[in-house]
Amino acid sequence: MSRSSQRLLAFFGSLFVMIAALETIPRFIDIPGLRAEELDPIRRLVRLARIEAHPYLAYVPKKNFSSPDGDSHQVSHNSLGFRGPNIEEQKPEGVYRILCLGGSSTYGHGPTSNATTWPGRLQTRLLEVMPERKIEVINGGCQGFTSYESLANYAFRGLALDPDLVIVYHAINDMRGALYDNVQSDNTHRRAVFPRYRQTWLDSSWTYMTLRAYLTDHREKSMDLGSWVITDYDERKNKDKFRWTTDKGFDNFERNLNSIVSLAKANGAQVMFGTQAMKVSTLMGKESKADQLRGFRHANDLVRKVAKRRQALLCDLGDKVTQMGLEREAKGLKPDLFTSEVHVTNLGADAIAREFAATIQRRDLLKR
Repeated sequence: MSRSSQRLLAFFGSLFVMIAALETIPRFIDIPGLRAEELDPIRRLVRLARIEAHPYLAYVPKKNFSSPDGDSHQVSHNSLGFRGPNIEEQKPEGVYRILCLGGSSTYGHGPTSNATTWPGRLQTRLLEVMPERKIEVINGGCQGFTSYESLANYAFRGLALDPDLVIVYHAINDMRGALYDNVQSDNTHRRAVFPRYRQTWLDSSWTYMTLRAYLTDHREKSMDLGSWVITDYDERKNKDKFRWTTDKGFDNFERNLNSIVSLAKANGAQVMFGTQAMKVSTLMGKESKADQLRGFRHANDLVRKVAKRRQALLCDLGDKVTQMGLEREAKGLKPDLFTSEVHVTNLGADAIAREFAATIQRRDLLKR
């Protein structure tokens, strides 16, 4: 055998041993930097996530999800994929059903349990004043949802529940979607397609995962689910690129709100809009903060405009709850109403629920 052949054989032999070691050792020995969850974080994130892929909504709350025991924020989803206890899809006789649509502030990013989200507190408050009435308040919110998702969520998931009242609580997510410079009418400028994670035979190879993790941006991208559902997620998150360059995104928001009203009226339901409250001092971004604040206020103005024009109900709680938070902060009272931006604490959720409940009672909706 020639010397070059011997060298070639030695090279491939060494390569085989290295690959065999890489494929075998990390499966039995915990080696920092070579753990499966470090090489391919998205695999673990998708498995533990409270959301799952949906063909028309990008993603929805995962059915029958439950947060781990001992978690300080207890979350559970029912068999239909809504946060809260199990309900019958077909509305029982005599039940007054309220469907709440929104993003993370409706779903409850901050409150410590299903019952302390504002939809949960709304049901409790309504039953306290009308204990003889059968009332179900369904939390149809989901983290990251905009009016685009809420429109589709109502059309494809909410209509089957036959709600009597649909409450819509949106502003901040649509505002941020409107502050891109290439706004599209279908929101594809912001919403990415959530992946239905499927493993191939290569994904079970430690060699492949290692090369992909350290020679590409796969691992960095996989560290946060936000990068899978929001276009230019890292850029927007880190480089403060929100700018008001066009009104098209706000026009889309207004269109979506109008469409929700039309869909509700066509199916015998009433609509109530709520203006959104926010802790302004925690608004993300520096250079774009002025545009975001102006856009947020404009989004709330559009909510008021659509409610008035379409003769929908309006609970104008945004400024009121925002001011309540400022007053508590000035007095040094604890707990705060807000955790960040539009996300609220248990106390903040109860304040929002109180305003919605008062509007429902004032309009005598439960007596109909």
